[in-house]
Amino acid sequence: MDMMFNLIAKIFEVARIKEDEIEAMCAITLIMSMLENISGIESTIPNIVQFFVKELVEAKTPEYKCMLS
Repeated sequence: MDMMFNLIAKIFEVARIKEDEIEAMCAITLIMSMLENISGIESTIPNIVQFFVKELVEAKTPEYKCMLS
């Protein structure tokens, strides 16, 4: 699970450097897939919320903010 969250953090970081919110949406899709398909993920929800809140604060376009929320 830690490796998955490291990958998600890296996707968000690279997308921020490239200023490409479309690329960051890949991480959101990955998180949503994890929530739908991995049993016992409840203990990691605080980490997931932290990713979303951090991205929501830094989001620039309304479409990206909408997807995050």
